[in-house]
Amino acid sequence: MPYTPPPGDSLELTLRPFTEQPAGDLRFEMNDHGPGLLKGRVTDTDGNPLPGATVQATDQATLETITTTTNAEGEYRLPASEGTYHIACRYTDGQGNVLSGVSRPNTFTSDATGVIPDSGVARWTFDDADTNSGTAVDVWNGNDATINGAAAGVSGANQTYITNEAYSFDGSNDRVDTPVADTFSTFSWAYWVKYDTSGASEEDDFSTRQSTSGAGIRQRTGNISFYASGSGGFQAVKSSFSVNSGVWYHVVGVLSSSQLLLYVNGGLEGSTPFSGYTNGGNVTLGDRSDGGDHLTGDMDDPRIYDKALTDTEVSNLYNTGFIT
Repeated sequence: MPYTPPPGDSLELTLRPFTEQPAGDLRFEMNDHGPGLLKGRVTDTDGNPLPGATVQATDQATLETITTTTNAEGEYRLPASEGTYHIACRYTDGQGNVLSGVSRPNTFTSDATGVIPDSGVARWTFDDADTNSGTAVDVWNGNDATINGAAAGVSGANQTYITNEAYSFDGSNDRVDTPVADTFSTFSWAYWVKYDTSGASEEDDFSTRQSTSGAGIRQRTGNISFYASGSGGFQAVKSSFSVNSGVWYHVVGVLSSSQLLLYVNGGLEGSTPFSGYTNGGNVTLGDRSDGGDHLTGDMDDPRIYDKALTDTEVSNLYNTGFIT
């Protein structure tokens, strides 16, 4: 019978010489969206991490395999949809000695539906699997978005957690129009972005901007800026650094009941007092909501939460792909 581990667990393999069965327990960690995430660590019998070990998971129904190698800490991550898997690992040391191991029990079942956070409004993974005939599928709540010009299938961020594919925006007229209305009093917008050019005058990535209302996150003259319309007109907070072209950044804009906060790569870049948010139009990705300031670059895994994420939740999101 397949073994179904509790959420929050992961598989840890201890490798012994090839003829011996490995020790260790099978555990599993869920991601907070569609596909699950097989995550774990590979060590030798003394507990030392084994970087560069090959880890392969085989779907027992389709016999399809997914493969990765461990990082410097011996850790691995593999995306997995619903199914039962056999996990095997192989490591060759500097002297050519082979260590090998398999999961025990040999299989486990993952849940493809994942866990949607209570504050989750929408998540468009921009993966090929979640792109269908000009539509970016919302894997949380059915807020499927219309792709207008943006090209699917480019390499995703895949930085601190696996994101698979991304969308490319040409800076001319590409955008993704979502049905999510700006009815927020507080919110958090999160996504990965890679700019093709740095120092652009204005490139809106995430927006509800309608002339004198709404909010947006953009690159402006080299800095990432989060702005919103409030009781004092438009106010903004920007990054302390200038972006580099061709580099992935994880960006989170948080509008709380009293502040605008901007986070980049899990850390707080700045904040400013804010009140009286003036709602704008529907959420648009890759362009200003009312048009005109187009993104030139790639975007991955945009999400909307209907609350102000905490510092810890933003850090968790950047490092693991989920907020708790």
